[in-house]
Amino acid sequence: MFDINKILEEWHNFYYSPPLMFLIEIFALLIILGKKRKTRIELLFTLFVLLDILIYTSDLMILSISGFKTFRYNQFLLYTNCIISAFELLVYNYYFSRILKGLVIKKMIFINSILYLVVTIFFLATKFSFISARSVYMARLIYTLELIMLIPFCFIYFIKLLKERPFDNLFEKPSFWLVAGLFFYSSISIPVNLLGLLVNSEKHYAIIGTLFFYLPLAINFACIGRAFLCKKPLTI
Repeated sequence: MFDINKILEEWHNFYYSPPLMFLIEIFALLIILGKKRKTRIELLFTLFVLLDILIYTSDLMILSISGFKTFRYNQFLLYTNCIISAFELLVYNYYFSRILKGLVIKKMIFINSILYLVVTIFFLATKFSFISARSVYMARLIYTLELIMLIPFCFIYFIKLLKERPFDNLFEKPSFWLVAGLFFYSSISIPVNLLGLLVNSEKHYAIIGTLFFYLPLAINFACIGRAFLCKKPLTI
């Protein structure tokens, strides 16, 4: 039997930032689906947003089941978050491989993808229990590793952008919105995720989760939606 109060309590604990993020994500998906013809990159971002919505919805459904143990729910979150993190990294890496030139950069992107996939699969298989019994903390480190691996390509993109003069119609460049959203989310989440490993207070962790995870992530999805509103292809 489903208990909606458990969902409301979870939202209340995080100052209702999760439903705000979810609502923005839904709007982003509607914008994306409104574009009839889609390139491969556009399809990948569509799948990414859709998968994240489906996973978050399934998380809420599991949470609302009466009698479902907290430990099992946390384990479910651990696996689903790892899956979406890996898919997110692959989508953005493929995108960077299309907008950034140079054989060295493309090799870096390929190695980056393979390395993270290996780490993720190994973690799902072993939970790195031989390193630490705290699987939730290890999972949080892996999520942070994903952003650490992506943010250098954001810097490379911005350096490339600075060399392009003049900055005409910057806000009409889909690539600007996609990379800027990812950079904003990553630059805030990386230090805060690492800091969160040291926070034992649930109240303080809720504040951290609200300000430095759900809200930046919501902004990232808003930027994805804004990119699809541009008339130009996503690779421009």
